[in-house]
Amino acid sequence: MGIVVTAKTLALHWHDGANAIYSISAQPLKGGESLRIATGGGDNNIRIWRLLTNSNGEVDGVKYLSNISKHDRAVNCVRFNGQGDLLASGSDDGSVLLFCRSEEIVREFGDDEDEILESWVLVGGHRGSAGMSMKEVYDIAWSPDARLLCLGTMDGTVGVVDASSGALVSTVRAPAQNVQGGSWDP
Repeated sequence: MGIVVTAKTLALHWHDGANAIYSISAQPLKGGESLRIATGGGDNNIRIWRLLTNSNGEVDGVKYLSNISKHDRAVNCVRFNGQGDLLASGSDDGSVLLFCRSEEIVREFGDDEDEILESWVLVGGHRGSAGMSMKEVYDIAWSPDARLLCLGTMDGTVGVVDASSGALVSTVRAPAQNVQGGSWDP
């Protein structure tokens, strides 16, 4: 007798225009909270969604919760930390930004989006510094203790950044030009 797995296709079409979704990250579940997912796209935005489930625990769809528009260029990577309380994003603008969920709705000046159900606020980040040019950031990996971020960039640099201060801790030049993925040894 084998295990039966059912799959369901969910369509996320809400990145402006025909811009692609480049990354997706699922928030770890905490205390019965419903699962959030974050998407990063070619429209320079991060979108936050909630998976909707039925009484059997099956996913029925998604609900739009929030938009984060702090990057100037395409968002290549979004990653929740292991605790699910911080979200990191990497962009073609050469920045890595850190966000946490606000307890109240925060409206930016000029924001006319009425559909926002929650807000995520900027709490830190890193832009290029000596030793790391921070061209396009392609990938981010949180360390198991969520204290450090490993960054992969287009110019072949792997950087390690302190999540709390945004300070560059270390860099390594990769043998290839584009570093499109990274991972921590647990």
